[in-house]
Amino acid sequence: MASCIAELQPPFVFEPGSSWGYSNSNYALLGLVVARASGESYPSFLARRLFAPAGLKHTAFDDPADVVPRRARGYRASKTEPGRYHNADWISPTMPGPAGGLRSTAGDLLRWHAALFDGRILSPASLARMTTPGRLADGRTTRAAMPAAMQAAWGSDYAMGVLVGSPDGRPRVWHSGDIDGFSSWAAYYPDQRISIVILQNSQSAERNEAAIERIVLDALGPEHRAGK
Repeated sequence: MASCIAELQPPFVFEPGSSWGYSNSNYALLGLVVARASGESYPSFLARRLFAPAGLKHTAFDDPADVVPRRARGYRASKTEPGRYHNADWISPTMPGPAGGLRSTAGDLLRWHAALFDGRILSPASLARMTTPGRLADGRTTRAAMPAAMQAAWGSDYAMGVLVGSPDGRPRVWHSGDIDGFSSWAAYYPDQRISIVILQNSQSAERNEAAIERIVLDALGPEHRAGK
């Protein structure tokens, strides 16, 4: 992927700092930076510096050759037959690399949130920087450069690898993801110190995060609802 990026002409979609756009290529390049700066492979760095300290037992940089008990199979919804699913097109997890090559479980992602937001992974200063909205050269936050539909749907700014905002009056740090056969959504609510993780083995699956969020927080009591 790096060689493909190097051959792009023009190299930028817009002048750095003038706008914002989500890009998987950025994560691929970041993975190369991590490997070069650490002097070890990207998977090895993640395992040593992130997964082990967080106590993650079922998370790894995926390899299709690995024998993984209860590995989920990916599906896709039929475009012509509502309610029916087909096997998703296969994609090697090694292809997206740092832009989406991990395998994990809901339990491990909850452990990750606990370790990250309890200060076992980053210093308080680094965590604060990670969760602070990015800013354009003119001082506006990243949300100002998003398409109107995205602004309305997300209600959040982009920070360092996470979305941050209070779309319903409740601060939330979150991100979603989709790849052939699988989709995910994970959120952390710093005021309530609560995490919600949704993993589905179907691509671009219909999932109502707002409804799931409401059910979970309502079940925990009125003090966890919006505006409380």
